[in-house]
Amino acid sequence: MSGMGNGGRWGRFTGLAVLALMLAPPALAQSEAGAPVEEADAPAEEADAPAEGVEVSPEEPAAEEASAPPEEATGRLQVNSPMPGAQVYINNQLIGTTPMKTTLPPGPYTIRITADGFDPFVRRVDVEANQNQSINAELIPGRGTVEFLANTRGAKVIIDGRREWPLPVRLSDISPGSYRFEIQAPGHDSHTGEFQFTTGRNVFIYEELVSSLGKVEIVSEPDGATVFLDGEQVGVTPLQLNDVPAARHVVRLEMSKRATVFRTLDTSDGSRGQLEARLPDSGAALKIRTGSEDGEVRLEGHLIGTGSNVAIDDLERGFYNIEVSRDGYKPATSRLDVPASGTLIYEADFREPDANSASRLLPVTPLVQRWTFWTATGAGAAAVGVGGFLIWRAIQPEPIPEGDYVVTLP
Repeated sequence: MSGMGNGGRWGRFTGLAVLALMLAPPALAQSEAGAPVEEADAPAEEADAPAEGVEVSPEEPAAEEASAPPEEATGRLQVNSPMPGAQVYINNQLIGTTPMKTTLPPGPYTIRITADGFDPFVRRVDVEANQNQSINAELIPGRGTVEFLANTRGAKVIIDGRREWPLPVRLSDISPGSYRFEIQAPGHDSHTGEFQFTTGRNVFIYEELVSSLGKVEIVSEPDGATVFLDGEQVGVTPLQLNDVPAARHVVRLEMSKRATVFRTLDTSDGSRGQLEARLPDSGAALKIRTGSEDGEVRLEGHLIGTGSNVAIDDLERGFYNIEVSRDGYKPATSRLDVPASGTLIYEADFREPDANSASRLLPVTPLVQRWTFWTATGAGAAAVGVGGFLIWRAIQPEPIPEGDYVVTLP
């Protein structure tokens, strides 16, 4: 009985021990060698779970860095000449001397090889990628040449202001000496320069002409004049403008205590517009009577004023085209001869559109220049003995009409 009791107690103890071990915190694990190994710390934050439907490789390699773009394929060109030291031009630019090797992007090129005492050697070559090409210049003895070339069609060269040739040109009959030249082309700024030629020498002149389209330069004497281009104020002299439309323009220059100057500037061919003008110390006064508040006065196509009376105090001496208009009538046009000084007065005599006659501008003689004024004044002054002095011939009055003429005295 006692043996059986002890066995039952031992069985109960063993069961409790096993249960205690199961409920206790985990003990240190043992390595196969018997040394304790600590468990790794858990990460601070777990990685986000992949989105549904996205597969993630267990060991996906990192993306490689972008590699540099491959170099552009080129071709190789070798240039030779019978004697070393000949100059080599590629597309009109001096590159070096023979013998030489160079690499070029694929495409067409003009190769020029020159040496004093020989005629220039010029060839076209097409460079191909990853291909070797060579040029062996066959130079022929010569007495020397002068070549001109420009970057635009229609160019020409003028030498010493006398003879001219269209470009490109190679001159072989030129005499030794110093020369001046000018290269011109429509719509481009010209280029001037000098060169020295000796027998047997080869001279090559290539110019990149710059487009002059839209460029205008205006200067005045003195500086500081206000500039109006086609009626719009654009600046003060000296003045340079860009992007001016190619056309015929009217330029007006104004300055205090100076005469107003009008000029026409034609850039319709695309050339650079250049204008130089001297502003006189004074000019003539021009007064136009339109007779209507809606009257308009244009000088050389430029609107100079509106209203019943329009005036320019000082206008440079010269000939001017004038137009006076108002609503509902034919415009009156004329060409005025403006003197260096004095006053011009005109009155518009308008005609309706269905009238048989044209509208006119009639000159108006100032009162002090009318013979009737001086006759009356002289007669009145004669009563006190000074009439003869007042009738002064220098005033240049209107001519006295022939025959009898009755003047009513005041």
